Parts: sequence; C-alpha cells; structure tokens
Amino acid sequence: MSSNNVKKKFYEDMQSFYDQQDKYNFLYAISKCEIREYLRGDGKYRKYSASDFYIAYEPTDTCRVIKDVFYAEAAKVGAVDMFFDYLRQMAEESALGAYLSFDYSKLKNKEGQVV
Repeated sequence: MSSNNVKKKFYEDMQSFYDQQDKYNFLYAISKCEIREYLRGDGKYRKYSASDFYIAYEPTDTCRVIKDVFYAEAAKVGAVDMFFDYLRQMAEESALGAYLSFDYSKLKNKEGQVV
C-alpha cells in the first residue's frame, strides 16, 4: 500500500471514529440505559481514538462529556441530575469510578461552576 493510500485510509478511519462519537452521545446512552458505559468511555462510547495518545485508565474526554451532558439537558430535562446520580454511584462502586468522579468534579471554572 502506498503512503498516500495509507494516509487516505487513516483519515477515513478517523472521520468514521468522530462521526461515531457524535452518534453515541449522552442522549443515546440514556435511551439505551448505558449511562455508566458512556461516562467510563467503554466500547462505542470511547472518546479517544486508537491513534490518539491517551492514558490507559482514562478512555474518555471528561470535558467533552460534561458539555454533551449539558447540551442533553435542553432535550431531556433531568439529564444533568442523572449524570450526577450516576457519578455518585460509580464513585462508590470501584476505583475507576472514584477516579472518574473526581476527574469530572474538578472541571470547574474560577466561579466554581462546572465547565
């Protein structure tokens, strides 16, 4: 395979990955009862592609997830409350859940509001 074909394939795969990210958002996770999986970045909810560098225990982009949750609130009232309920449950269940809960909770601006 030539280098141009390799580059083309790479960019096609990346575009497919980012299109998939937009499809599998917080509202989709709510509809499928897969909120934990979404918050952890499991499977189809992964926010970093295989080609991106990421820390093994942090497969999700917490800032992007928080923005998605607040956008979801406009379409589904109670989405933000659901998000915080699941964070609390995850923090009690495992070390990964506790880590992600801490990671999400530290995303605040200077006024103390969640970004």
